[in-house]
Amino acid sequence: DQKHHSVQIVLALVVDSQGIPIAYEVFKGNLSETKTLVPVLETLRKRFSINNVTVVCDRGLASKPNVEALQGAQFHFVIATKLKSISKKFKINDFSEYKPLSGKENLPEEDQVFVRTMDHSQYSDTLLIATYSPRRAKKDKEDRERLIEKLRRKLSGCSDEAGIKKVISNGGYKRFTNIKKGSFLSINEKAIEEDAKWDGFHGIAVSNSSKLTVEEALGRYRDLWRVEEAFRIAKCTLKTRPIYHWVPHRIRTHVLLCFMNLFLERFLEVLLREKKTPLTPDRIRYALSGVHTMTFEDTTTQKVGKMRSSLSEDCINIFNVLGISLERTTLFAG
Repeated sequence: DQKHHSVQIVLALVVDSQGIPIAYEVFKGNLSETKTLVPVLETLRKRFSINNVTVVCDRGLASKPNVEALQGAQFHFVIATKLKSISKKFKINDFSEYKPLSGKENLPEEDQVFVRTMDHSQYSDTLLIATYSPRRAKKDKEDRERLIEKLRRKLSGCSDEAGIKKVISNGGYKRFTNIKKGSFLSINEKAIEEDAKWDGFHGIAVSNSSKLTVEEALGRYRDLWRVEEAFRIAKCTLKTRPIYHWVPHRIRTHVLLCFMNLFLERFLEVLLREKKTPLTPDRIRYALSGVHTMTFEDTTTQKVGKMRSSLSEDCINIFNVLGISLERTTLFAG
């Protein structure tokens, strides 16, 4: 968030198959993934007595040091891999080498998934599973066209060097531009053409020790959305950040309170879904934020009263699931 002057921390969050958080760790913000990933996993393995651990990560953690660290610690893994970084001699984006994923043959064309497997050329004892999806290809094309259109508008409005620097500082824009003498930028049509050849392709690296089938490995990777959603709820809905603390024990306490809130929210979300009354995290928070009790006193009679707010339909569903009384009348006490 470009808050380089603020306190930074690394938060490791573990969730179960339903997205309910079960553990977390807090590290200093200047530690690399290789110094946080394996220690967290080792701690969890001891804490929960888990012997068979498969780590699932996105491309942000897909570095050779991370993979080697996982292999050295005897962890299985399913990690997204950068197909463009693999040698061109393997022709990874040659669609003729792909076959329909088992069980997906009878689906409409846009929903089909095509697969190719081979030994990973960059990691030892690792299987590369490359996939092609027409639906993903459509999205990749639309995302690129939208980005190029924004880039063209920005370039047309850049008349000075400062404006041009703002464009080239954006990684998404930079890969589609040519920089010429005199800080002159132009659209790199060849780069756009090359990028289009990879539309719809995606790859994951799977350790052979995991003994996962292609379908199982792809399923494990798809479950990453649960972790990503939990982080989004923690950071945005529950406002874990920004953190207005500097002392380590206060930072840890703040994260603990946010973790407890995240657990309660996710647990309630699962309960509501099981009772056929599903609500999004934002709707749960909005419904409960409107529940208030106002206390007042009659100074002449010394009686104290409580006036409770009315309940929305969402709030009524939440109360019913939790077994909380819906009685919201005004009360007086002598």
